[in-house]
Amino acid sequence: MTYSDPDFSLVLSGDWVQVRLLFAEHVVFRSEALGLHVKIMGITQPVRPERTRLVATKLLEESIRREHAAAKAGVTVTITKQEIYALSDGTAGTYRGFDSSGRSFVTVEHTRPIRSVLMFFEAPTSNAANLDQAVEAIVQGLSQ
Repeated sequence: MTYSDPDFSLVLSGDWVQVRLLFAEHVVFRSEALGLHVKIMGITQPVRPERTRLVATKLLEESIRREHAAAKAGVTVTITKQEIYALSDGTAGTYRGFDSSGRSFVTVEHTRPIRSVLMFFEAPTSNAANLDQAVEAIVQGLSQ
């Protein structure tokens, strides 16, 4: 499957299908075989190359804040790993975690001088092992 928009393109193999959403600023793909879905959003914004690390850090912090804010009453969110690292032409950030409702998740964002791409992977904790496989497949198939 191939998906393309002004912010990124993506090539996926396997049973990934696009979930059609009306009026959404993001695109969602689902894999029944892996038992998970990914939401991808492109943000076109000029960022000076020397500031991609700062922008990546801020985007990651905001995503983590949203994870906690979106949690339903009584649901505890745990972030297990947070990392910022250099790309050849920008900066990437990632975190992973789980919550007490049985959800596991991984967020990966790439910040480059012209645009950022945010990817939110989610699966029931029982399928958490598939998250790494999905993250690798989607990041390898992503072009900006």
